[in-house]
Amino acid sequence: MPTVSIFDFASHARQLLTELNARKYWSVAGYLAAFAAISSAIYYLPNYSWLEYWTAVHSEIVLRLLGMSATITVTPGGTLLNEFLVDKPCTGIQVVATFAGILLPLPRLPWFKKLAGITLVVVGVYIANIARIAIQLWVYYKGLFDWTTIHGPGGIALGIISVTVLVVLLDQLVPEFGDFVFSILKR
Repeated sequence: MPTVSIFDFASHARQLLTELNARKYWSVAGYLAAFAAISSAIYYLPNYSWLEYWTAVHSEIVLRLLGMSATITVTPGGTLLNEFLVDKPCTGIQVVATFAGILLPLPRLPWFKKLAGITLVVVGVYIANIARIAIQLWVYYKGLFDWTTIHGPGGIALGIISVTVLVVLLDQLVPEFGDFVFSILKR
């Protein structure tokens, strides 16, 4: 398989951009600006302490169902689940923000489909994060892996799996999402 240097990639990208007519260029630029604005607003503007709390509470319930001890402590610094801080990245809001940024500015997609897609993403990410937290803590407390291993690489692996499942489900509910993603990949 031939390798492609960054210079070859940049040259190809420049060629694609110069081949676009002005209308397509501004359409793409507008979509990217909307994506960035929506994703950033969702991720950075609200205070998610309530979501951190409920993520910890539902993770606590799952851990107790698994027969493990779990306690929630709310401190001025945030919500703890046992000795671990449940902060904004633990909620998965960055995934929700990204998907919302992709879905909401999609042209010619009815609003009910956008809302259905966002609902699927919110619920799916929330459930996946509760499962991820419970799995990570269960594995850690069982002594199968140290915290650094299960939280870092283990968390990334669980995240990749859950986002992949989410993309497949979203494509079933909102086929235009998959069409859009694959149209980008084809270019």
